Amino acid sequence: MKNMNLASWFEIPTQNLSRAQKFYESVFNIKLQPPQEPNGHMAIFPGDHEHAGAMGALVTSEIAAPSQQGTVVYLSCPDLNKTLQRVEENGGQVLLPRTDIGEDGYFAHFRDTEGNRVGLYSMQ
Repeated sequence: MKNMNLASWFEIPTQNLSRAQKFYESVFNIKLQPPQEPNGHMAIFPGDHEHAGAMGALVTSEIAAPSQQGTVVYLSCPDLNKTLQRVEENGGQVLLPRTDIGEDGYFAHFRDTEGNRVGLYSMQ
């Protein structure tokens, strides 16, 4: 696994896929791929299968529920302060404000509209 990130896929559980999709599209200024599987329970974050790093999706599933406990997925953003502002403007809540981790950048945590704790990472 030389020169490859270990994480390859993540799923963020939702109770209401359309609400969650609107939240993440607004906060990150992106467009998620619409649900394509037969039951339409997944909206995929933009990504590139050709490069290292994880891709992921918002999912509605009987086996996973939104939670503030457990694994935290970190999403990259170019400007942490602006992203945290959009989190609050779109119905989320900042749980851990922008935190300096020295030369490695900054991180923060927020709760999304579904009740998940999600991390943010930025060099700014």
